[in-house]
Amino acid sequence: MQGNARFVGFTSGCGGCGTTSAALAYGRSLSRLQDKNVLYISFDFLCSKCLGDGKASKKDLYNVIVSGEGPDLLRNEIVQDCFGLKYMSFNDIVNPLHLNSKDLDFLFTNLSINFDVVILDVPSNSMMNVGVLPYCEDIVVVYGYNNRVHKYCDDEFSYVTQLCLDSVPHKFYSDYDEESFLDDKVEIHGAFGAKVRELATQIGA
Repeated sequence: MQGNARFVGFTSGCGGCGTTSAALAYGRSLSRLQDKNVLYISFDFLCSKCLGDGKASKKDLYNVIVSGEGPDLLRNEIVQDCFGLKYMSFNDIVNPLHLNSKDLDFLFTNLSINFDVVILDVPSNSMMNVGVLPYCEDIVVVYGYNNRVHKYCDDEFSYVTQLCLDSVPHKFYSDYDEESFLDDKVEIHGAFGAKVRELATQIGA
């Protein structure tokens, strides 16, 4: 793949483990505290509204892929939050990023030119696991707060390890931190503070 972007995948063994929260906090930590140019992409089947209403449509994404003018057109579909994290968010109900392998390769190749880090948020038991996670240099399996779900996360960790032989898998336990994410006490999705900063230092760009 062209470009120097580091692709980092986030997934888990079941829903509700805080995968999206951890991925967002990790991305915001890199963009705000390390001044990295970071893009977050969700592969949920339904478009996530956790970052606000979407800007782009499936037609916009289709035009980018068909035109072959990835870098320039993709910039028009990307927005930025107050922490400097950029994201692709769509106004469709169903996520249009569930693409075939050829179109995914085109998309990721162009994204790798424009960003330092690209975060891929892949839901547990998703069909996109096979298509998306092998692009990642690092894959973070989020274990969540509940010990009862750790067996499913262990299964996912083993699966990811076998699926992505060239990737480095990491286990992330979503502990709440007494200290907040930023010095100004801004709480982000459960105040993933020291744990996320440690992860960003461990697998930063």
